[in-house]
Amino acid sequence: MSLSRDWTAIKLWQQAKRDLGDVDGLLYNERFDLINRAVQTVAGWIYDLGSNFYMTEVVIVGSGGAYQTDITTSTGTYVTATQTLTLDTPSRDITSSDIGKIVAFRIGTTTYAGIINTIVSVSSFTIIGTGLPSSNGTLAEALIVGNTVTSNKISLSGLRMMMAGQQIKLELLSSTSGVTVKAGSMRDVDTFRTSGANKNTILWGINGDYIQFTTGDSVVQGTLTLRYPKMADLLSTNAGIIDLPDGVAIEMATVYLKGLMQQRISGDKEDNKSELQQLKENMVKTFLGEADAEVVKEKVMALK
Repeated sequence: MSLSRDWTAIKLWQQAKRDLGDVDGLLYNERFDLINRAVQTVAGWIYDLGSNFYMTEVVIVGSGGAYQTDITTSTGTYVTATQTLTLDTPSRDITSSDIGKIVAFRIGTTTYAGIINTIVSVSSFTIIGTGLPSSNGTLAEALIVGNTVTSNKISLSGLRMMMAGQQIKLELLSSTSGVTVKAGSMRDVDTFRTSGANKNTILWGINGDYIQFTTGDSVVQGTLTLRYPKMADLLSTNAGIIDLPDGVAIEMATVYLKGLMQQRISGDKEDNKSELQQLKENMVKTFLGEADAEVVKEKVMALK
């Protein structure tokens, strides 16, 4: 859910252009590109103060799988060239959280199994494995096995996540009672001992665009939930809500958006650094007390 309670895309646009005259004829078709640039820039600039407001939960490993619901008149297919399975009546949409899950399927009287590799659409995906069909075929049935916490690799590619510097603040939670979840380096994950004191522990780390984890010997099936700091929502409609906290952040976005408009029209814009610096200082004072003027100045300069 977007953070503002009062500001829409069109309201921010109209406020920013008030002093510029009639610029709609020149820029109106580009308004969402410019608004999104302003919102994303300001959101990144204030993230050290407001990242908690952007924290979002997503279930990345669950006990529920998926299946083809109509096995009597199935027209689901398997394409050998691309190793793509398409379910004609999936029990739910196929999503990026299904990557890495086991899928079992039957063509005629022969059964096969593979691992979901990439998502093509809400009803199709590619698989990898050995002993897969050597020719195209029609699915008689298909079953995606629900993941458990013994799976060891989860893709983050479907998440719009703030990944800069200290703004990465990921938390992993397990629904299984008595399980301890800890973060560590990939070296810790690779050398994790699954017995003894670690038998009820899940250890995880970030490896590129994945979360990779290992589990203790006594850890049983459950649901893993990831808390992550999302990027500000992108806007594509006039009624879309600005994903910035109301108050100073909105004022900063208005000033910055006005500058983008000026630059797009004439190739130059008024010097708004001091105004942005003062707004940033006001926000820091609100959250943390007296601001370090030099630190604020450096951050404002980064916006130029």
